[in-house]
Amino acid sequence: MGNTLIVEDIVAAVVTDTSKIPAFFSNVAASVGSTTPGFLLPGTSGARINASARSSSALQIKADGSYEFSAENRAENSQLNGMVAGTPGTVPTSWTYSASTGTINAVTTDAAGNAILSATVAAARTIFVQSPTLEVNTTYTLSVVVLSNPDGMQLRNLVFISNEPAGSTLTYWNNGSSVANTHIPVAGDVIEVRIAVAGTGGTAQMRIGVGTSTNQTGTASISRPQINIGAGRIAYIPTPTAAVYGPAIDWLAAQSLYGVRSEPAATNRALWSRDLTNAAWVKSNATPVLTATGITSAVNVASTLTATAANATALQSITHASIERTLSIFLRRRTGTGTVETTINNGTTWVARTLTASWQRFTTTLTVANPIIGVRIVTSGDAIDVDVAQVEDGAVATSPIITAGATATRAVDDPIVPYTLGSAATLAVDYVPLSTGATTVISANDTTVNERVLVTHDGVLAVTDGGASQATPDAGTPTSGLNRYAASVAANSFRASLNGAAVASDTSGTMPTATRIQLGAGSGVTITRLRARTAESTDAVLQGLTA
Repeated sequence: MGNTLIVEDIVAAVVTDTSKIPAFFSNVAASVGSTTPGFLLPGTSGARINASARSSSALQIKADGSYEFSAENRAENSQLNGMVAGTPGTVPTSWTYSASTGTINAVTTDAAGNAILSATVAAARTIFVQSPTLEVNTTYTLSVVVLSNPDGMQLRNLVFISNEPAGSTLTYWNNGSSVANTHIPVAGDVIEVRIAVAGTGGTAQMRIGVGTSTNQTGTASISRPQINIGAGRIAYIPTPTAAVYGPAIDWLAAQSLYGVRSEPAATNRALWSRDLTNAAWVKSNATPVLTATGITSAVNVASTLTATAANATALQSITHASIERTLSIFLRRRTGTGTVETTINNGTTWVARTLTASWQRFTTTLTVANPIIGVRIVTSGDAIDVDVAQVEDGAVATSPIITAGATATRAVDDPIVPYTLGSAATLAVDYVPLSTGATTVISANDTTVNERVLVTHDGVLAVTDGGASQATPDAGTPTSGLNRYAASVAANSFRASLNGAAVASDTSGTMPTATRIQLGAGSGVTITRLRARTAESTDAVLQGLTA
C-alpha cells in the first residue's frame, strides 16, 4: 500500500528504555525556526505525528506492566530562535539573561539544523535561563551537547541549576557517567544536571550558557538544550517554540502490540495522589511513609501504609457535586496476608482487593456526591504500597494523572498525521478501544467536520462533503479487543470491511477534501497500525486487510 504508515513498528523493544528512543522521537524540524515539528513515522518520506498531540507529560505502559513518562523536552525554544550575536547580544525567544556581561559570537547551526550557542565570558557570566515548574517527588534532567570547549570550561560553567526547591538534590553527569561539577567536558560530550525534586515542588532556574559566578572566563559552543523527566537525557527533541511532549505509546498486553494512545481530557480530583503522608489524607491506626518505589520505578515517590491496629484507614474527602465518577488506585502488598479494601463513599461500601507483590490498578465506579476515598487494612501489622490515587468524572479510569496540592487536568490527546486523500483513497486502521464509549477511530478531514471521512467505533464509515452527509455504510459490530477496519473511498463508491467480514457499501455521494488524519481525536482508542494510499481497493483487498 503506497505511502504506508505502520505505527506498530515505531517502538518495538524500545519503550522499556527511554534512553534508546528511536528516530520516531528524535526528528528534526524541517528548518530552524519551523513551528510545525513532529514525530517521524517509519516507512514514509516525511509523514509525522504532530508535536502538539499532547500538552503535558504522559505516563505510558511498558511491556512489563509498569509505567514510564513519554518523550519530552520542556526547554522552550531549544533551537534558540531569535538569538543574535553581539555584546551582550540578543537573548533567544523564551529565554532570559541572568547577566549582561559577555559576547554572543556568530549564530550558527550544526549539520542537523540545531542552533549553536557560542559565547565568550568577559567578566561575570552570559547565561540563558528558564524557570519551569517542577512536580514534587520527580527527577528531571537538564542537558546540553558540547560542540567545543577550547578554554576548558567546567561542567558547572556550561549548564547548571539554581534556586531549586528546598531539599532537592543535584547530581552531575557526562555521557551517562557520574562526575563532579568541576568536570571539564570536551567536544561531543553530553553533559547533564539531574535534579531530584523534594516534596515541596515548585520552580528552579535552569541555566544554560558559559561562565558562572566564579568568574571563570573563556569561550565554548553548546547546542540542543533539553529538560526531560527522568534520570538521564533521552533522545533530543527540538522545540522551535513551546515545550514538546511526545504522544503516549502503550504496550497492550492482551494483544502483544504497541500503539499510540488517544484519550479524552480528564481531571484527577484527588490531591497528593502519591503522598499519603500529607494532611489531605486522614489516617486512623495507620502510619504512612513516602519511601516506596512507584509505578514508574522511581524510588521514594509512592507511599507505604502500615496498620498499627486493626481496620487501619487512610481517607481523603473531596468536595464535588453528585456525578458518576471513577476511583482508581494502584496497590501492592508489602507484608501480611490480611484483607485490604478500598472505598469511594467513606466506607458505606468497602471493596475487598486481592493484592500481590506487584502493582495492580483497582477501580470503582459510583454516582456519589462529595466522595470520600481511601483504603482500609483490616489486619494490624500488615503493610501495603499505594500510588496514584485518582478520582475522575465518568465511568472510565483513564491514564494516571499525578497530583500534588491541587487537582490536575490532562488535556485531550490529538495525534495527527498530515495526509492528502485526493480523489480516492484506502484507509486501514488496527485499533483497540479504551472503553465502550469510544467514538472516533480515525478521521481524515480538513480541520473541520464539513469535509471528513470518519471511521467510528460502531463500525460506521461516515462521509461528509460540504457539510452534508454523503455515505454511511455500516461494516458491523466491533469487538472490545483488537479491531481491523479498512475503507475504500471515492465518488459514488464508499466501502468498508471490519475484521474480515463482508464489505458494506454505499454507491452514492461526493468525495470530501482532507489534508490530515486524526488518530482517535481523543475519543479513547489506541491505534496499533495505520495504513493509507491514494487509490481505491477491491472488496477482496479490504477483507484481506482486516482478516
